[in-house]
Amino acid sequence: MYVDVSLITFGAPRVLELDTSDKFHGRFSQIRIMHNGDYVTSVPSSTRFRHVGRVVCLECSESERDSSTTGHVLNHRMRTYRRSLFARFS
Repeated sequence: MYVDVSLITFGAPRVLELDTSDKFHGRFSQIRIMHNGDYVTSVPSSTRFRHVGRVVCLECSESERDSSTTGHVLNHRMRTYRRSLFARFS
């Protein structure tokens, strides 16, 4: 039986090691929504870990599509994401 699975994450940290990330990436569609000011998306700082999914970056310029290390943990709140989503898509 085939099940079509999609994954949408908000403010997710880097969770998979490089080889696992590559394997996971092709399994099903993933969208990673991040806010440029959300510090949580930059942890762990080790280059051993990767994000998964196509990124939708809120309040980012084209050159800022990787996780911000200068953000603040309070920007991880869902209200920050909700406000930015409404501003972008309304």
